[in-house]
Amino acid sequence: MPTSFRADAHTSVSTHARGAAFTAGAELHRGALVVHIAGELDLAGRHLATDSCLHGGQLLVRVDMTDLTFIDPDGYGGLVAARNLIERCGGSMIFLNATGQPHNFLANIATKRT
Repeated sequence: MPTSFRADAHTSVSTHARGAAFTAGAELHRGALVVHIAGELDLAGRHLATDSCLHGGQLLVRVDMTDLTFIDPDGYGGLVAARNLIERCGGSMIFLNATGQPHNFLANIATKRT
């Protein structure tokens, strides 16, 4: 698996727009990049979410949504862009621990895809 990401490396960045905050942090854990996203993911945080998922060129990416309180189609689009690129390179990206509105949003997207 190609990578330039050190096992002990950790990064965390945030963005704030119109009073809504979004943060993203990434760490390598057991051979996968774990991206922790929190707050409200919309257009303002889209690029941060995409960049965090692509950090270090990892092919196994897990997006932890435990602390995500809101996601809209623009924010989701950033995650999909990252997932599409990772999958084209032979990797995988999954979403974990979504609750509340993010869970409902993702469930609605999944229902529309079937």
